[in-house]
Amino acid sequence: GMALDIPAKKQMYATDANEGTVVIIPTEDMALPIKILLRGLRDPRGIALDTGARELYFTELTGKIYRASMDGLNIETNPNMPVKMKQMLVRRPSKVRLDGISLDLSGPRRYRKIYWAEANSNNIMRSSLDGQKVEVIAGLDSGLMFPQGIGFDTAAKQVYFSEYFGKIYRLSSTDIEIGNEPSRTKVIDASRGAASTVREEMLALTKVGGQFFFSVKD
Repeated sequence: GMALDIPAKKQMYATDANEGTVVIIPTEDMALPIKILLRGLRDPRGIALDTGARELYFTELTGKIYRASMDGLNIETNPNMPVKMKQMLVRRPSKVRLDGISLDLSGPRRYRKIYWAEANSNNIMRSSLDGQKVEVIAGLDSGLMFPQGIGFDTAAKQVYFSEYFGKIYRLSSTDIEIGNEPSRTKVIDASRGAASTVREEMLALTKVGGQFFFSVKD
């Protein structure tokens, strides 16, 4: 995953799944060193930035979402407690494969949301910025297959997400009613030949109780 900081900072943030790190990469002078912000992570994937609060959010492959300071600061507010460089906000079942993550930062903080895609549960999810009130917002109709990337259009209040087999959809966040499948629009269909056939066969089997999973190391 990767995300750009504000233009004045001239840098981007990225996850390195192989090294287990979150890094800061200069975007204009490539001779400058890459800085390691966090290390010791397990398969970090998607990343999203709240540049106003100078906070970053990232996923780990096996079902975790964390928050950390974009500037490498201690996020423990109690001075008598040990330094805390990251905080786990969401812990999903370990077989759930997390990748893409995005933020809705509009309005007061209590209304702001984290959005993410779950490949093995075949759901699009959201929670508060503090990881509370985890909700399934799409996939209730068993009509999704391995969703991965996700983005939130704050101005239009639209959620965009991709499927592994080559489709991109969007849905309106204002249409979400928890417990009901929202209508979604297919934006791009790049699935071809065998991939399209496999997707439809897997969907058909899933709807009658079959299960398919991404491996942890795909």
